[in-house]
Amino acid sequence: MGGSEGRPEPIWFHRPSRSIFFFAGLYESWQPSPEAWQRTFTIITTTANGLIAPVHDRMPVLIRDEHVDEWLFQGNAPDVVTSLLVPAAPDYLVATAVSPRVNSVRNDDPACLEPRASPSPASSSERRASVGAINGSEVWD
Repeated sequence: MGGSEGRPEPIWFHRPSRSIFFFAGLYESWQPSPEAWQRTFTIITTTANGLIAPVHDRMPVLIRDEHVDEWLFQGNAPDVVTSLLVPAAPDYLVATAVSPRVNSVRNDDPACLEPRASPSPASSSERRASVGAINGSEVWD
């Protein structure tokens, strides 16, 4: 399934308010050799919620604003932290079909996230199933 010309149609997943959100991640600095430091990180994923499932079977764990301190505080018990590793609530994100311009690295401007002017005849579920990009936050206001 794809766009009107068989190409994936990108969808921007964002909060309804367009404010930032937080990924659950792990960061580490370690020494692969005595003279060098390596910095690594990972974004933790979970089962997709109802909005993401038509696009992919996994999604990043999103930490709600009120739980950020719990996620970041290193002294929390493991069960406190693991209780945060769940799919986002169904209303936490919305999906906006955006211009295919977002699929090119040559385009790095706010117009990439403008809603698509004329949606293709494909159904909304077909558009979601053929997503080309997922972006976690808005950087332009």
